[in-house]
Amino acid sequence: KAQMLKETTKRYQAYLKAQMLKEQENQSSIDQLRKIEEDKIWSKREKEQQDRLDTRNKLWNETDKGRQEQIRMLKEREAKLLDDEKIEAHAHGGNQNELDKIEANKVAARKEAVMLNQMAVKAQGAYSQRLIRRETQEKFLDGKIMNKVEMEHKARLSEMAGQVKVNFPNKHTQWYS
Repeated sequence: KAQMLKETTKRYQAYLKAQMLKEQENQSSIDQLRKIEEDKIWSKREKEQQDRLDTRNKLWNETDKGRQEQIRMLKEREAKLLDDEKIEAHAHGGNQNELDKIEANKVAARKEAVMLNQMAVKAQGAYSQRLIRRETQEKFLDGKIMNKVEMEHKARLSEMAGQVKVNFPNKHTQWYS
């Protein structure tokens, strides 16, 4: 009976070795396919990130151009106001009351222009904050997706890798004897 058990064990071990060789061959082909799919996913993700970066840079350039245009227009307005003031000062000569009224109107116009400019700058700041929050959220979601993919991959690997049960103990109904 012991000899028969040894032979059975040897045959089972030979079977297991043959099975392991087959699994290694299958695993190498699976690894190659998985590597190809992984490369596709990574190239797609890199392309998406590059597209986002290009869009962000384009938006930054457009915003910068708009801001430079605002600054140029503001300087032109100020220069025109100064020229107008000089012309009006020469035209009115010495009438101080009229000059005071004109000066008060100009100060009010400048304050309004400054307020409008500040509102535009605040709006640009709020927009850039929204962009930053969106980028942060995208990074967070990318991390979550990557963790999920890794967990699924680990689960698949754990399903593929099992343990062979080699011990089949006899069940005893009278364990107290």
